[in-house]
Amino acid sequence: MLRRAVALALPLLALSVRAQDDDALDALRRPERLTVAINDQFLGQLSRDEQTLYFVSNQDTRKEIFAQDDEGRAHRVFDEAADVTWPRVSPDGKRLLYISFSDQASGRLCVRTLPDGEDRRCLDDAPAALQAEWIDDKRIALIERTSIDGNLRVSELNADLKPRVLSAHNWTNPAISPDARWLIYVPVDRTDSHVGPGFAARTLGRLEAMPLAGGPSTQIGIDLPGMSGQPAFSRDGKFLYFVQFFSDSNHDGQVDAGDHGVLFRVPFREPGKLAEESPLQLTDSSWNCQYPAPSTTKLVATCSRGRDLDVYELPLDGQVPSSWTRDRLRTELGLGGRREEVLLLYRQALLRAPDQAFRRLITMRLVMAHLELEEFDAAAFYADKVAALKLPETRGIGRPLQVWVEQRRARADRERGRMLDSFADDARARLERLVDKEKDSPAARVLNRVVASEIRDALGDKSGARRELESADLSGELPRSVIESYYERADAFFRSLDEREPLIALARGLATRSDLKEDVQLDYARAAAKHIVRGLSQEEALAAVDRERASATGELAFALDLTREVLTIKKGKPEPAVRERMIALYEAQPRADRQRAIILEAVQQASELGANWVIECLAERYIHDVPLGTEERRRAERLYKRALMGRAFRHMSKGRSEEARLDFDAVYRETEALEALVESISLRISNQTTAIENIESEVAPGSGEQSATAHFAHAYL
Repeated sequence: MLRRAVALALPLLALSVRAQDDDALDALRRPERLTVAINDQFLGQLSRDEQTLYFVSNQDTRKEIFAQDDEGRAHRVFDEAADVTWPRVSPDGKRLLYISFSDQASGRLCVRTLPDGEDRRCLDDAPAALQAEWIDDKRIALIERTSIDGNLRVSELNADLKPRVLSAHNWTNPAISPDARWLIYVPVDRTDSHVGPGFAARTLGRLEAMPLAGGPSTQIGIDLPGMSGQPAFSRDGKFLYFVQFFSDSNHDGQVDAGDHGVLFRVPFREPGKLAEESPLQLTDSSWNCQYPAPSTTKLVATCSRGRDLDVYELPLDGQVPSSWTRDRLRTELGLGGRREEVLLLYRQALLRAPDQAFRRLITMRLVMAHLELEEFDAAAFYADKVAALKLPETRGIGRPLQVWVEQRRARADRERGRMLDSFADDARARLERLVDKEKDSPAARVLNRVVASEIRDALGDKSGARRELESADLSGELPRSVIESYYERADAFFRSLDEREPLIALARGLATRSDLKEDVQLDYARAAAKHIVRGLSQEEALAAVDRERASATGELAFALDLTREVLTIKKGKPEPAVRERMIALYEAQPRADRQRAIILEAVQQASELGANWVIECLAERYIHDVPLGTEERRRAERLYKRALMGRAFRHMSKGRSEEARLDFDAVYRETEALEALVESISLRISNQTTAIENIESEVAPGSGEQSATAHFAHAYL
């Protein structure tokens, strides 16, 4: 998508220096790590008063249960002298159940009292215990294996740990509703009749529910691609949290629990009605998060962004605040970001879609985003969704989308050494399905040509790929998503041939389309300007811009004016005329998207040339024009911080300590960056400009003795 492609350069606002915490770049919340130790910490769960976190750790070789207080101090709860796992705190917070491998190598259910774990009771003469969950303060649901080759079963244990079989089916991951009415589980299927499901089984990729009072099970329909698992109820029973496995992230040929997990929640009323509810995505897929454990105020989960596991927390409504409006989501999407974050924001936008046309736009973008990530099952899922919308202006569009997914999947398989013999024949068969049908809408006909062009290109037929693109009729009113798809395909094709003129003509035409909004026209205008100057010397580029500018209007005229000013930026000392023209251009813009474009283009060029003076003068204006609490504000703060702290250190290197201190003070005032405050305090001390006892009041004027700044200054001093 053009908007995302243009926005990919936004991290350049941080200059070439990477921050120690890249997550500060945007306004999305981040899972916050609770456990800090070597090796793995996992299966976290908060106590009822939320003051203690219980989790499993293998930091001392064995898997043991630890408790961590709200100040981060952790200790082992008890010594089992063997591996333990699956800790679950009782609803009254007085007991902890777990699976012990001390006296029974296959696993044994045990219960200990809290907080010290001294009183220990275990289930005697029982089958192997796999997982368990509290039904209420006196009852436990236990998943057990009757024999090494036998099926799983679910039993209910009373206060005396006496079992009663609830079900003899192969189920796993039990979750009990707080009112003790429902058992939610994941059904599993044996993969070998001679090997028990505890060793050879696969989940069926869905959730099911069984009434604890008795009755038939109900399959839970969740409107998402991939596999669902690991259900958990909110404390009030209003939501069901679960993990969704979207794609084959480990490239083993199948989507399963070995892939990245994404956390979701869905409103819970009755199991049969869950298909009517819209699941809310809580984490983006760059986080591998599993085993959600919601408390009253926060969500705890086991997450990994590398090799080690740790316990993290995040708000109950996830990374995207539930208070964000559709307009706020649109703004954040316009700024781009990591592809996984864009997918998260698209799904959030889909929940807030005001009409079918907007739903179609977002769903098609989901198709393309998943294709880009090679998440083909998810892309196919959303392609089917587009086909099901049945809007007259996109009648027939589902077919080329589905063919597109098949083509990209086949291409990925070929690149991994599969389907080498049948690729060409299958691709030609797909081409035959892209013949326009009588009832196809103009949008479907254009998309037929786009997909056909990509297939012919993959077959080595460059002439045919060009003919497909040139035969597409773009004259009528088309959905924006179709225009985006056409442009991206044309961009990839003509760049591969190193042909600039077709791209200039296409982007120029799209920049002046009356059926596109101004901000979208601006994206294409900027793209046109880039194509015009690409590969030219500065003198040639300026001449080309001037020729194009003579007849340009609207967004294209602005993009060319901006390109011309950016081309005049040179390495070295400040050029007053260039700076004044750049500032004048910035201040003359009534729209935030134009101001953002100026910042992006100028900073990118200045960063490459080392023209710090451009970055400094724009950063000081930009930070005051961006709303607080937005992703753009975070990036503006990053730009401001890097620009002014760089200038401050240059001042220090030249002995101008007072100018440096003023810059450090400005950075802290605008961004609250503590490193700037430290440098400011250090300069005050080294220059002896302020008495030690007065520094606190000077760096935090009027904030009072209890302010965070005053406390930090006091601690640092």
